[in-house]
Amino acid sequence: MYGTFWIVYDYMKYFDRETASHIERSSFLEIINDIFKSFSPLEREAIIYQYTDWEALDDGFKNQKAVADVVGDYFFICPSNLFANLYAEHCDKVFYYFFNHVSTDRIKTFLLSKE
Repeated sequence: MYGTFWIVYDYMKYFDRETASHIERSSFLEIINDIFKSFSPLEREAIIYQYTDWEALDDGFKNQKAVADVVGDYFFICPSNLFANLYAEHCDKVFYYFFNHVSTDRIKTFLLSKE
């Protein structure tokens, strides 16, 4: 899982660092198929199906958000949940906190603006 946050650098051509990103449906499909290229076609289709907003296929913002959701779930949320569940089953209590505060110090923007 180390270094997976920086996966965004592999796809910078799809995202604008200065403004809100909007990506076409074809780009969404290309990114998902590339990230999960070691998965079977059926598994990739399942991921695409699950994260597609079927009422807004051509909504560039929703396509961009879907990529962010896939990356976040696969590389962060799911491994964290797995670890927490295994730890709870075999060790001790687990406390899970969800932080939804967005810092005013947007270090992410700073880091992405560096070349």
